[in-house]
Amino acid sequence: MHRLTITLLCLCLCILLPQPVRAAGPERSNGQARDDRATVDRNAVVFLGHCSGTLITDLIILTAAHCVPSHLRLPRPEEDDDTRCAALPDQHGLQGRAWEDPMAWNLIPVRDTFAVGLGAGRDDLRMTIKVRAYSIPRCADIALLQLVRRVPPALVTPMRVMTRPPADGPALDAFLHAAQLRYAGWGLGDHTAAQLPRRQTGTVSYWDRNACLLYTLPPERAGGDRIVKGDSGSPLILHADGIDRVAGVLFGSGLPDPAICGLPLLRPPQRHGAYTPTFRGLLAGTDATDIGAWIAHFAPEATDPPGE
Repeated sequence: MHRLTITLLCLCLCILLPQPVRAAGPERSNGQARDDRATVDRNAVVFLGHCSGTLITDLIILTAAHCVPSHLRLPRPEEDDDTRCAALPDQHGLQGRAWEDPMAWNLIPVRDTFAVGLGAGRDDLRMTIKVRAYSIPRCADIALLQLVRRVPPALVTPMRVMTRPPADGPALDAFLHAAQLRYAGWGLGDHTAAQLPRRQTGTVSYWDRNACLLYTLPPERAGGDRIVKGDSGSPLILHADGIDRVAGVLFGSGLPDPAICGLPLLRPPQRHGAYTPTFRGLLAGTDATDIGAWIAHFAPEATDPPGE
């Protein structure tokens, strides 16, 4: 682990591309996070107990890989001695050193599985549904969960997912700087559920990026924290053309694998948010899965642009 450049923060309870030149911008405070009673895409941001997630179809949730409890994942076969993600060891570690086939669902025994909560409050969730299976791509802290039954459309409208970058190079940075971005999740931090009973939301400022991650400045919480336990797996919500889309999934803070991913031009502030882009493609010289293609494989109806 690159101790001088990484301060990895796992938040659950528990290519090589040339770097584009980006202009430095002023730091923005973004104000405080606030209660989100029902405004985030009709309860699409769901409660995983120890993490957050986003319903992207009526049967599939997008979250962070480290939010899949390790004891519920399939054991690695003894005969499987393949070396994976050698070029991205930090992200491989964050995701729990996945060996599973990224293009297959891995079943979780119903008697052992965990549930997803739908609604805006911790103590008055409208519905809970158990998780049936999971999928984890190569070399990224991101995952998909399949539910045992479909979510009623009267309760939730699933969110679209940006699976292809809207622009390249400096044009992508300009797009992200100009976009309306926000956080929504179930982070609790040092609060009790009684002190913070509802899902939270707030403005996010785009900070910078490298080949692997987006870096942002999330809204402040009481005490000055910006990301806290329970935020893992929460979406980076991008609003454009009148539509909310998921553009990234939060894993925590840090600068993993700088040798391959590169360093952002702007040094991220303390307690920044590091998101895995849902539109991240192949990374040359690595085993990394094309994340946009991975999402489209399981949830083509959620992709934006449609069917890609």
